[in-house]
Amino acid sequence: MQVYGFSDKGSVRPTNEDYFGYFIPTEAKVKDKRGSLFAVSDGVGGSASGEVASAEAVNAHPNRNVLLKAIGEGPLLLPDFYSGQVKPGDLFCLITDGILEHATDEDLRAFLLEQRPSQERLSQWIAELNRRGGYDNMTILTVKVNQVPC
Repeated sequence: MQVYGFSDKGSVRPTNEDYFGYFIPTEAKVKDKRGSLFAVSDGVGGSASGEVASAEAVNAHPNRNVLLKAIGEGPLLLPDFYSGQVKPGDLFCLITDGILEHATDEDLRAFLLEQRPSQERLSQWIAELNRRGGYDNMTILTVKVNQVPC
């Protein structure tokens, strides 16, 4: 797998409350049984220690093979669960809402398909989004699948 991530506070906010992280087991048996975990967490903007809450949400999650998605700040966030076959060449992208405040769905699609994400390209793209306004934290994590277990 090729994994790249980048997070930026934007051009207005004083701190970055977003967080991204991932865990890929090094032991093949564990990886085959439990999978890997990739997570992006949007801080609770304006709340005290929002960056701590988003980091803890990623680091403390017990599942290593579940894709979670939650939007909003309600007391009970029900995640969406997705399942399906992962194939070599698949590209997954996890983002916070700050990305889509300055990029359209088509911008994101074009970036992912035409630019082949790398650490440098993610940094350059976030810089471009900051030039478009960048008032919110922006975080992106991409995962390209090279091979899958038999």
